[in-house]
Amino acid sequence: MGGAEAFRHGLGGRKKARIDSLAEAGALSEEQGVSLWRSAWRRLRRDPVFLIGLAITT
Repeated sequence: MGGAEAFRHGLGGRKKARIDSLAEAGALSEEQGVSLWRSAWRRLRRDPVFLIGLAITT
């Protein structure tokens, strides 16, 4: 391989490795999902300001 050809081959290999690593990082997990409402309710129950506001308005 010539110098320029070796450079292109090496650069292509690095690009492919980067694309593969990004695809692996963005892969969806196989876990069961949680609905938006359930996730929001879970966050609200842990929020002390929400609990105080709930107690005042109830």
